[in-house]
This record gives sequence, structure tokens and C-alpha cells, in this order.
Amino acid sequence: MEVDNTFITQSQTTLDAKTTNRRQKHPTDGLATDSKSEGADVTEGGSVVKCEFKGYDKWVALTDPYPTPFAVISERNQTNLAIPDLPEEEMFSFGELYESSVANLIVRHSDLIMSDSVAYVGSARGSLAPMIQTDLDLIDPIACFAPLKTHVKESAIYQKDCKPYVYEVAEEYFEKNAKSPEADRVYYDKIIVMDCILHVADMRRFLKSLKFSLSKEGIILVLHRAGALTTLPLFSRAKQMLKDEESDRPYIDIMKTLQNVRCDVEWEIETAPIRMSQSKWLFMMKNRFPSGGFLDSCSDSDVGYGLRELIEGILKYQGPEVEFYDRLLVVSATHQLPSAKIPIIQRSRDKNQIADLFNLPYKLKVDDNVEKILAEQEAEKKRTSTMGF
Repeated sequence: MEVDNTFITQSQTTLDAKTTNRRQKHPTDGLATDSKSEGADVTEGGSVVKCEFKGYDKWVALTDPYPTPFAVISERNQTNLAIPDLPEEEMFSFGELYESSVANLIVRHSDLIMSDSVAYVGSARGSLAPMIQTDLDLIDPIACFAPLKTHVKESAIYQKDCKPYVYEVAEEYFEKNAKSPEADRVYYDKIIVMDCILHVADMRRFLKSLKFSLSKEGIILVLHRAGALTTLPLFSRAKQMLKDEESDRPYIDIMKTLQNVRCDVEWEIETAPIRMSQSKWLFMMKNRFPSGGFLDSCSDSDVGYGLRELIEGILKYQGPEVEFYDRLLVVSATHQLPSAKIPIIQRSRDKNQIADLFNLPYKLKVDDNVEKILAEQEAEKKRTSTMGF
């Protein structure tokens, strides 16, 4: 409520109309009096202001200009966030700590050795093929492939870092290789499928073609970042799209499909640590990385508001560096054992704890009737042994 100028007189200095009109009734703010008399002295900026009241309990005399507020909340377009660029070699990499951890997982679950012939199926952007080649000292170069859906979306800009690796379309190559005569067919000791198994058009057909391209003692290793298991600091929209992507084909279908194509399957849930600067993670999210399909489907506004959600949310008090874990479903598949009637599916850590089904120690509680029969059988054995039979 604005103050009528006729109700205010000044004893020492004259307040202008602008300042006078800003005075408003407020029970708790600024300088106030609680007097109900006809006048009250209020000190303001070294001068005394005499306020006369008529029928009002409290008046607040505000200083001119207004006090500086503690914070100002402003809404604006958040798609143009100031995120610094990164060197070309660091744009799409989770760092050495992550890559070394993934290399250990690959060796542990596939028994990869330097003399193996290896095929890598995955996105060219952020590919782990160079790391596998150099860190594991492979003799032969890795053959690199990408699913058709991923291959079309990625430009040559993302593949130039992976030279001399040329990424062919995985479905076309392995389908053609499976139909080739056995004498002309290319066999691989290890086939690594890195977080792209749900991007193939027909999972069963693709995995069956991989099996035909696998050597006798070879292993297919599938590393999958499941939406229900992910621990990456994604924004809400990305998490929802990742879960929706797996609604029709949940990650359990990977193991079931491998079993249907007559492969023995082992699985395990593993984690790999990630440590990087906060600005690097925001840069990669802005550029739709990690390449998993779900971020490619996000609009620019989704990514812009998602980055703001991270900055004002879980990353607000993390400091310049962040550390988290990437949870992966690791599935390894081999040719079915000839002696087995059905393919085996089991967890990796339990494979050495399977009991021998043919030599189990059975125990049965014996009652009086059974004891009588056993005593008669024992007596019969002694009698026949003394008679020389």
C-alpha cells in the first residue's frame, strides 16, 4: 500500500516523492516502528524521519536506493552453456583409469592373449579398439565393425581417430562371412561387442552369424550398459529414454538369445571406475556421448535443460573433478559342449562351484524296518562268504 504524502513530514531533510512513494506497509521487513502514536522517529541514513500515522499500526521506512538482494534468480535459454572445448584426443574417452579397468575385464572374461585374432563391434566414437590393440600387445590388427544404425549416424570425423581401423557394417560383414564356404570363411578367436547389441536390427540373426565366424575354442564377449543397471550421472530425460529403449528388449534377452543359438553362456555384473573433470563430462554429454542411441534421440533443448539439471543438481557440490562407476553386464558365450544336451547358462563367479551330479553324497535316515532288512542282508553276505561262494 502506498503512503499518502500528506501523512509524512520531515524534520531535518526533505525526502523526494519517489522515495516517499516507495514506503509501504510491511510487518517484518526493513526499519519499522511498533508505536500506535501519532508520530515516531525513524533513523535513516543519518537523518531522522518523522512518520505520522493515522489508523495504521506499523509503517516501514525503506532506504533509497533499495538494499542489494542476496541473490537474483533469472530464467533464460540454457542451451548455450559455456562449456569449454577439449583436445581432440580427449573428446570421447573416459580416461586411462576406465580403459585399463575395461581391458582387465576383457582379459578376465575372455582369456584374451596376444596371439588371438580379435573382432571389435562397437561405435567408432569412443572406440576401445586402439586401447585393446596397444595395451594387450596383440600381434594381428583388430578388425573393427559397427552396427548399421550406429554406422549411418556417425560421420568420418568420429572415425578418423581410430585409423588405421576401418569400420565396416557389422550385420553385412558377418552375414556374408557366415554364408561363405568353411574353407573361405574368416574365423576369430575373440569377438568383442561393446555396448551396441541392442542396436542391431535382428539380434538372433546377428548372434548366429557371429557364432559361425567364431573359432572352435573362441569366445563371444558382450559388454552391455543396461538402462536398469546404469550408474552414470545422466539427466532425467536421458535415463528415461535409456529405460524405454530396453522396454521391448530387456537385457536378459541377450543371454536367452545366445542360448537359443546353441551357445554356452556365462554372465556377470562388473564395474569400471571413471575419474575426470566435471567440464569434460558435461562436454561429452553435450555431444551425445556415450554413444548409446538414447542420447542421439534427445533434442537440443533436452540436452540443454539436462545439462542445467546436472549443474544445479548432483554435480553442484562435486568440485572440479568427479568420480563414479560404470556398471556393465558382461556376457561371454562359447560353442555348446558336444556332450551337453542343452546349452548351459550360469553366472561366472559360480562356474567353479557346480556340484558333481553323478557323485553326490546321499544320506537317508534308517528306521527299524530298514535296519532289520540291512541286518539280514549283512548276515547273508557273511554266510555266503564262509561257504566260499
